[in-house]
Amino acid sequence: MANNKTVEAIKRLNLDYQYIKENILTDESQYRKVLDDIWDLYDSVLMESYEAKSISLEKVHRPSNSMPEKDLGGYIVKDLQDGIEVYLPRLLPNKKKISDKNGDIELFKTRLNNAVKHFISQNENTVFFTSKVDITIHQYFKNKSSLKDYDNCDIKQAIDALAAAFMRDDSPLEYNLHMYGDIDGQNNYTIIRIIPEIDE
Repeated sequence: MANNKTVEAIKRLNLDYQYIKENILTDESQYRKVLDDIWDLYDSVLMESYEAKSISLEKVHRPSNSMPEKDLGGYIVKDLQDGIEVYLPRLLPNKKKISDKNGDIELFKTRLNNAVKHFISQNENTVFFTSKVDITIHQYFKNKSSLKDYDNCDIKQAIDALAAAFMRDDSPLEYNLHMYGDIDGQNNYTIIRIIPEIDE
């Protein structure tokens, strides 16, 4: 469970976010200050939670193999201060029974695996999680006609590729999964983040 200090910080975070939503801030400096305060508080909440749980977040040395850059198809893996973020220039593929004809899942697997390998080849010290994590998958839909149900999305391929590189295992005991969806209005894309588990 989160300690009292963390709970109070989360309440403050929610209040600040609500302030931004309810007030149209025309002063850019004021807007940025509120955002900076929110992110500073968010970072402190994360660190308190990690320390309270003695979370082990390691940077693992992996020798660079000078891998030639392959066709990544716009798939990007980047290192966050406390985890990993993956940008996919598309929505998750449909489940296999829908995708077999055009090989969509195979293309997705290939490009995501290449992006992971490329990231590791460019970063000798990369994060490796030795305790339970939170995985968030946030799909942004171009418009309402792009929407698809979560149960039609193939989540397995993404988790398999990322767990093999950054986690001990893809067992349910090793991660919590959170799915989100929003209308972007311009493009279909997906953001996946892996961070140490945060108690609520």
